[in-house]
Amino acid sequence: MKRNLAILCLLLSTFYNQSSIAQTPLITAINENLIPIETIQPTDNFAQFDQFKKVLSTTKILAMGEVTHGIKEFTDFRITMIKQLIVKSNYKSIVLEADFSGVTYMNDYICYGKGDKLKALNNMRIGVYRNKEFLEFFDWLKAYNQQQPLENRVKIFGSDMQMTMMAVNLINGSAKLKKEFSPEAKKGLQTLFGLGEKASNEQKLLLQQLVREIKDEMVQHTDTSTFKRSLETVLQSIDFYLAGDWYKRAKVRDKAMADNISWILEKEKQRMILLAHNTHIAKNPVYDDIRRAGSFLKEKYKDAYYSLGFSFFSGEFEASDRKVFKTKVYTMPEIKNKQSSEYIFSQVELPNFILDFNSASKNAAIKDFLNTKTYSKNIGAGYVDSNKDVKPAYMPLISKFDGIAFFRKSTALTFIP
Repeated sequence: MKRNLAILCLLLSTFYNQSSIAQTPLITAINENLIPIETIQPTDNFAQFDQFKKVLSTTKILAMGEVTHGIKEFTDFRITMIKQLIVKSNYKSIVLEADFSGVTYMNDYICYGKGDKLKALNNMRIGVYRNKEFLEFFDWLKAYNQQQPLENRVKIFGSDMQMTMMAVNLINGSAKLKKEFSPEAKKGLQTLFGLGEKASNEQKLLLQQLVREIKDEMVQHTDTSTFKRSLETVLQSIDFYLAGDWYKRAKVRDKAMADNISWILEKEKQRMILLAHNTHIAKNPVYDDIRRAGSFLKEKYKDAYYSLGFSFFSGEFEASDRKVFKTKVYTMPEIKNKQSSEYIFSQVELPNFILDFNSASKNAAIKDFLNTKTYSKNIGAGYVDSNKDVKPAYMPLISKFDGIAFFRKSTALTFIP
């Protein structure tokens, strides 16, 4: 590790101007191993897709992340990539960082033309897909599916459970049970979303009764039943809220997300695209010791799981202001820290590109760089304009991802209220 750090510091020490940068072994090597992203707009074509397709020869799950949810370039290119994966590589399952039971409404819309698109969007329970780009994409999926036989249609799923729509449906009676819940279990449902970091003894007793009655109901459904899995997400949600503080809840959430993703893959038996934040798809814990969904998936599926992180150098992004709980546009200045991976990527010839770590690591300079700790951005859905809230990762890039999609300049994504 000391040798790796010394090599990286030596390389970084020469990064003072563009002319010297162009001559460094690391930058020269990266330039020779890039897959260009020439068009960012959400088109139906990614010119270099066939080159990237070779990377995915053993992949069953392609996870595409994003360092923050509010960047237009990320959304546009991920949509372009998904279209290519569907049309050219026979991917049939799309899994979103959204509520498992809530996304079933959007699946009904794109597969069978049922329901209203905006109502289905609301039922997804998480707002990161509330933008015109994804609304247009859902319509593209619907049009594509109309040209396919039922068995060949692309399905869409959610992986999350923290605000499960099934609990809402159990409360309002739209979810039909074999046996009606007891008054105590119904009270447990009512208290679920109102729990603070510490549940009272009365709340715990009500939730314990709810858990027993949900498990009794689940016995009466097959393991491949979406209804049964939706009930499972209510149990996951109960575990999430009873865990207490944010740290403990994050552990429950990511394990549940991994379990739901595995259930979808094993039920559908189709190649899958997973969209979630970089933190969730990472192969190892990022800025703390919380084991994330990507870690469980990599352990279980090995080379069949490919984690493609998305990052940027500078520009705008939209996020929720944690102080006032309203979205706003933030500006990220150019990075000056020469131990930042984004700084290094900003020095290469192409402004936007994909770097596959496995093939690029055949070059010694790139291998040393990827295996040496560097700083990387890590911005959530919420943001406060101070360094302590960015929570940068400081770890080898190859420990986080199998590849990176990088954009030199970002513009803010506009969310629908």
